[in-house]
Amino acid sequence: MKIIFTDLDSTLLDHETYSFKDAQEAIKQVKAKKIPIIIVSSKTRAEIEEWQKRIGIKDPFVCENGAAIFFPEKYFSKNIIGAEKEGKYYAIKFSPGINEIRKGISKIRENGFEIKCLNEMSLEEVCKITNLDKNMAALAREREFEECFVSEADSKELENEIKSIGFEYTKGGRFHHIMKNHSKGKAVKKLVEIFRIEFGNVKSIAVGDSTNDFGMLKAADNGYLVMRPDGSYASDVFLKAKGIGPKGWAYAVKEFIKQ
Repeated sequence: MKIIFTDLDSTLLDHETYSFKDAQEAIKQVKAKKIPIIIVSSKTRAEIEEWQKRIGIKDPFVCENGAAIFFPEKYFSKNIIGAEKEGKYYAIKFSPGINEIRKGISKIRENGFEIKCLNEMSLEEVCKITNLDKNMAALAREREFEECFVSEADSKELENEIKSIGFEYTKGGRFHHIMKNHSKGKAVKKLVEIFRIEFGNVKSIAVGDSTNDFGMLKAADNGYLVMRPDGSYASDVFLKAKGIGPKGWAYAVKEFIKQ
């Protein structure tokens, strides 16, 4: 069985327009072969649900940088250890939850760092930073497991501070992120394990664009980086997909289908 793990922003979705037009033909081929497309994103559960509707998929997904895995109630035939029923899903949660994360935010501020969290911004501010419309910006603020923020502080200083108080740090294309006990790589490893229990032999690829995706790329059998908007790659360690954003995504996926 084959599986595709994918980032959204600047990977399957265009960095500026959020269009996946250039990946639509590849998506059609993937669906025809019944290959799961598993979104692994910093986006919220609510955002990913909306993108799944637009793309036309109903596979498991990973939200908020690996904080939780959600999969439809009858997706797997076997009981999954550690999964709890939550509405129409079963969920595996790695994060202690947003309230614990916000305690970390308070400590950072007490230590002199000026930051502004996504949930503290107006919809207009979120739209300006992200180029999202108001509906999607509202979904972006529905954070359950980790917090993202902007700051003029040095990224390395922020990382050191966050780690010193017992939390983890990563940086995406637009925001800094503070989290605890989770990562994209950890979630992908867990999903590969679940798919192998259910289906046996599994071959996987992961597609991303930034340092925030490296753990996910390492956890799959093959990791592809798409080009960033300036035509560069975030690393020379991984396979290089020929094309920026969704064009690169289509290249990587078509190569995978051929194998």
